[in-house]
Amino acid sequence: MIYRFHIAPIDAPDASSPGERPPGPGELLQAYTRLSDALGQFLQSVPRMGMSLTAAEHGEQGLEIWLDSQLDAQSVHHLVASFLRDMNRATPGLQLALRQRVAP
Repeated sequence: MIYRFHIAPIDAPDASSPGERPPGPGELLQAYTRLSDALGQFLQSVPRMGMSLTAAEHGEQGLEIWLDSQLDAQSVHHLVASFLRDMNRATPGLQLALRQRVAP
């Protein structure tokens, strides 16, 4: 089954870090690239999961990723969300949100 996710910055300012500027377009592009690369490399390193990153596209509206997996939707969402949490912690000022979408 193909799972589609949309990842984009949270619109609301982060109250826990007052005075921090939101990331610029270049920083977002770098974060999207790091996230999709890390996720793709991880999935390639554990082929027994039966999961692969089939596509990743980034643009002005955020990052779209498509994952092919035999796992249930909740497990796939949890995996992507954990990568996203790590990315947010590793990049000060970056708060990306995850939404699952119905794959076409």
